[in-house]
Amino acid sequence: MGWQAVCCNLFFPATSKPATPSHLATPQEARSFTMKPHRFWIEIVAVATLAACALALLIGTLGVVAGAATGALQSQTTKSGDERTYEGVVTCSRCGARLSAAMGQTAADCARICVHQGAKFALAAGDKTYLLDADPYTLKRLAGQRIGVMGVTTGNTVRVSSLSATQ
Repeated sequence: MGWQAVCCNLFFPATSKPATPSHLATPQEARSFTMKPHRFWIEIVAVATLAACALALLIGTLGVVAGAATGALQSQTTKSGDERTYEGVVTCSRCGARLSAAMGQTAADCARICVHQGAKFALAAGDKTYLLDADPYTLKRLAGQRIGVMGVTTGNTVRVSSLSATQ
């Protein structure tokens, strides 16, 4: 007994006569009637293949976008500045080079107090002030002193590669 017979037995109860559809008028038409198997597995494979292709396209697009963003960020960093040398006094971003003698504090104490309150270490070099991106413990020891800084500038921030005390 084939699967077609099983299916027919589900829809047409087993009788002594073979089940024939009621809309077929003649016995010859009844004999030519066969159920076409519905091959749903082909549809499942097609949908799964389509979903896999769409997912691969999405992941590829995200990879290209991330790679382009990383490349743009690296080119921006290299464009913004080569390694340069600066010379100035280590101070804080709040006071800069405008330390008042009336405050009764040294430049080192003022810088340490301001940094403790949330300011950042800065380098007052002439009429410009640069934020310093370096080890805070080293900068705390050098606060108020004249130093030489070598590093890469991005905006008004210097990413420090080396520090040296000068006289």
